[in-house]
Parts: sequence; structure tokens; C-alpha cells
Amino acid sequence: MTAEAIPPGGETEIETTLKTKGRAGALKKTITVYSNDPETPQLVLTLSGQLWVDVEARPARLHFGTLQPGQEATRPLELKITEPDRVKISKVSVEDERFTIQPKGDGSQSYEVAFSGSKKIGQIQARLVVDYTTPKGKDHLDVAIFCQVIGDLRYPRSVYFRKVGGTYESENLVVSSRSNEPVRILSGKDPKGRVAVKVLEVNGSRAQVELTVVEGQGDSSRGEIELKTTDAREPIVTIPYNLQVAYRRPAGIKARQRLETK
Repeated sequence: MTAEAIPPGGETEIETTLKTKGRAGALKKTITVYSNDPETPQLVLTLSGQLWVDVEARPARLHFGTLQPGQEATRPLELKITEPDRVKISKVSVEDERFTIQPKGDGSQSYEVAFSGSKKIGQIQARLVVDYTTPKGKDHLDVAIFCQVIGDLRYPRSVYFRKVGGTYESENLVVSSRSNEPVRILSGKDPKGRVAVKVLEVNGSRAQVELTVVEGQGDSSRGEIELKTTDAREPIVTIPYNLQVAYRRPAGIKARQRLETK
């Protein structure tokens, strides 16, 4: 914003950036402006438009979902060329050897992307690259690939500590098993020393730890909690955490607009 305080009859400008990477077609975003205006305490601004690209991937991102260790999976991918007479696809490849891509062979730009499986538990991210040429030269399109290999343990993917009234709230983290087999947490730690980890009593197949932010920590800090468990596949569980100040979250993102006061 060019000015946070706006006098009667004045105005200000709000400039934001719309990230279009990996997007195509119709776009619509909003941003909510919170102010002390008694008549319009919340003003919603809307940005809409059409984004044209040479090559569009459908879907824009490939999600393989959650898989068991070693489980294989396939997903369809379609490439839409905006102007086939001037844009030619030269190569479609995946940088991760666990993924392969094959055209359907019907003359269209339709493909099958296959995942060969992984025994390692955790999130997998890869990139599919579409190389193509236009009258202006060579270019490429990136398509992100995601999948999650899960074991027997259930636990949060991340932990957020909210700072309310100058103090971070403690969090209880639960680890359970999908097979209902008893699981124990032997110990836990934060290598950076920002969060204290206390192992609580086991409740059936559920194990718990209490996480408390050490006094004197700054805002917007990140780290990881390491838990040592009795599970054979995941003897060490690593969970990211984030320290953040509680605030009212805006509804969206908006491009440059003018906000006038009476």
C-alpha cells in the first residue's frame, strides 16, 4: 500500500503480484481489505481474466495420492496446444526415474504417467517437462508431480504454534497406527532447541507428546521435531513445525486497485 492512513477524500493504491506459473485459462482471485471504516470494515476486491498459454497440461498438476510402500500407480495426462499450426511438442520427459510416461498411441497428445513405487516412506515430488517449439524459438512447460508413501504410522504432516497474547500455545501431537498395533515414542527432540518435547503416557495404539515452545523464540521460525519410535518401518519420524503469530487471514489475493474514503 502506498499509504496505510487515508484522509477523508483521499485514496491509496494496493499493488500485489499474481503468480501465473502452472496456470491457464480463466483466473479469478480476491483480496479482502480490513479497515476501521464503520460502513465498510471489509472491502472485497476481485481480479478476473483469461490467461493464454502455448501448451496447457490437464490436469495442471499430477497427484498420485497416498500409496503403500512399493505400490504402483498411473495417472492420465492430456496436453492441449493452443495453436497447433505454430506450436509443436518435441519431447515429454520425467526427471525422476521412478516415473515413466507413455503416449496412448491414438494420435492425440494424451499420455499415461506411471509410478513404479517406492519403499521409502515420505512425500515424493518430481517434475514432468514438456519441451516445445514456437516461431519465437524453444520453450518448455513444467508439470509438478506429487505423491505420499505412507507406512503404518499416522501423524500430522506439520505442526503450527500460534502466538496469542505474546505467548506460544503448547500443542499435543498424536502418533497412532493404521493396524491398531501398539506404538510407542521412545524419545523426541528439536535439533534447534526451540521446542521442548515431553513424551506422554501411551493410550492403547496412540502415543502422544507435548510440544512447548521455549521462551524467547522469535516469530516466523521453522524447524523439525524428531521422534524415535518402536515402528520397524519408521524408527525415526520427522515432523516440520512453524512458529507464527495469530492474525485474521485475508480471503485472497488481488491486483492493483484504488480505495477511496468518504
